[in-house]
Amino acid sequence: PHTSFEGSSLSNSCSTMHSQSFSTRCNMALFPFQNNEGISLSIVGKSDGDSIDNGRDLIFDPITEDLLRKLFEETNYNSFTFNSEVSFKNSLFEITYIPYYLMADLYLFNPVFPEISMNLVNREELRLSSGFLLFGDGDLDKSLNLSMGSSLFYYSHTSANTLFSLFDLSNTDAEELIKFNSKYGVSGDLSFFLSIPSDIIPNFSIQYKNIASRINRNEKLTNSSTRLETSYLFDDYLLLGLGKSYKTLYGRFSYNLEIPTENYLSDTKFEHLNLGLNYTLKLLSLFMGLGQNYQTFGISFNSDQFKVGISYSKEKDLGDFQESYDDSAYIGMAINL
Repeated sequence: PHTSFEGSSLSNSCSTMHSQSFSTRCNMALFPFQNNEGISLSIVGKSDGDSIDNGRDLIFDPITEDLLRKLFEETNYNSFTFNSEVSFKNSLFEITYIPYYLMADLYLFNPVFPEISMNLVNREELRLSSGFLLFGDGDLDKSLNLSMGSSLFYYSHTSANTLFSLFDLSNTDAEELIKFNSKYGVSGDLSFFLSIPSDIIPNFSIQYKNIASRINRNEKLTNSSTRLETSYLFDDYLLLGLGKSYKTLYGRFSYNLEIPTENYLSDTKFEHLNLGLNYTLKLLSLFMGLGQNYQTFGISFNSDQFKVGISYSKEKDLGDFQESYDDSAYIGMAINL
């Protein structure tokens, strides 16, 4: 969830995209190659219409029968995500406070005998991050460099994952249908980045994400045709990245291929492979994220003090169990002080 508008627009496939304002959100091993210091405030959100109101009500308001009955009258899919960050960065470290990472995904099945699958998350984080060169001179275009980055963070994670029908709602108290579970803990990320001075051979990164996390995904839900479950977001996993950046007279072009893996590289999840593409020219940046279940295109306008962007996404949160893509929009803003 420690991401940016740019990361969301690239399907979070950006771990080798160095020398960008969003680089450390993708990979803390890129910390030594950035020089933007100071305080920044940022928000990024995803919605598809009524999802904002529904997601906010479910996470913050008391669960009532009227609220749940209203959901059965909505369209078949609602998805809402909101992330807010306040960060301070200098040449040695970065401190980030995430007061709210909110997620509310709802899917309505069986119009004749309606059922709702629901996945809700309310998360708070305080994170300390840094990175340094292990060897090399920092010139990523002309020399071999190896860097290391790490993050240590405290999290408070409240979530609910449930499936219920209109019949259940008529026979069970609303509060019994949605039960929130809270977990607290300390976790971390560890990452490495290798730059290779070649126009052909890509740079390489490896990240161990959410080390010792107490948030584990439920494999039964992941393999279900009717349940929404997050993968490679809060649980621990390895992430491999291959990519390259090319700086020209007409801007910078970058590509990155991201592959999640488990069990110490023995279980590679090629179905979750994502490709991120970025083109930046002065104040304008274009983004594209391509994967089996997600396709995103975005644009942002940047200055030293302010950034605003919007992207359009076609998504299959249920993967192969979902016949068609759902449409969503991401909006991001950032202010540098």
